[in-house]
Amino acid sequence: MDELDNVTQVRLADGLNVLVGLWLILAPALITFNSSAMVISSIATGLALIALAGGHELQLSKTWEGWLGMLVGLWAVIAPFAFAGTTLGAAWASVVGGVLAMAFGAVGLSAITSDSTLGHHI
Repeated sequence: MDELDNVTQVRLADGLNVLVGLWLILAPALITFNSSAMVISSIATGLALIALAGGHELQLSKTWEGWLGMLVGLWAVIAPFAFAGTTLGAAWASVVGGVLAMAFGAVGLSAITSDSTLGHHI
């Protein structure tokens, strides 16, 4: 039963990261960004999160996707400060998305590393 709980936890975290990725892709269409570099960053970050979460679903025992997803989330937090002309709305959209991506990544990694049957391929 414990294994099922951890698998469910990883899948839930991945699914939520897909939603965060979709948010980051759609945010430039919904919020004024005023920076083409920030638009590109938001869309690329969203696509990366979706790809990493989807790839992670193929083999739940791998942790590198989780760690890389957390780094992508960290980039989303840093990006608004790296690009001139980023609006406050764009900054909030990116920072909140990045923090959520890091949190969901940490939840998934925690489930993998605490379960010896999931983490044996690490």
